[in-house]
Amino acid sequence: PSAVHIFGTDALGRDVLARVIYGARYSLAIGVGATVLALTIGTVIGLISGISPKWLDAVLTRVTDVIASFPEILLALVLVAFTGPGIGNLIVALGVAGTPRYARLLRSEVRIARGSSYVEQARTFGLSMPRIVSRHILPNALGVIPVVATIGLGGAIIGAASLSFIGMGPQPPIPEWGSMLAESRQYLRVAW
Repeated sequence: PSAVHIFGTDALGRDVLARVIYGARYSLAIGVGATVLALTIGTVIGLISGISPKWLDAVLTRVTDVIASFPEILLALVLVAFTGPGIGNLIVALGVAGTPRYARLLRSEVRIARGSSYVEQARTFGLSMPRIVSRHILPNALGVIPVVATIGLGGAIIGAASLSFIGMGPQPPIPEWGSMLAESRQYLRVAW
């Protein structure tokens, strides 16, 4: 570190602070992409599970439980190992691994909203099920999703950095945070 290079330089003489700032773009893009994918798939599964008959609800719940039985980072690691390293594959793997969180939450919120008095009243007035879902159930069920998605965004960024650290994310010279840490670990003792 010096006045010119606040974080110092790496082994190739590149400014580390500039790479950290520039690498934020990749880490945030992967985190947001994975969160949006998990949120979209989880919302669809949770909504279908919440309004469906008991047999379909049971099937979707068991599929979600099977996916949720694996730690998210392990499931993402297995998926990336099958598809290969890269930004797109990392987003898909982290998105699929994070899906059960949103599916379970939305299913429970839809079940609560489905049993409420305003939905019963809408049925009494003769509204169709798609209209009840779009006007009454879904808007009331989505209230907690932004909070969970915000927390999930941080987890997705950390998951992306973890997978990049072991070589399963964007490949060098892309300055993603995890791959930057992996590149610099051999110099930790001599140039922290």
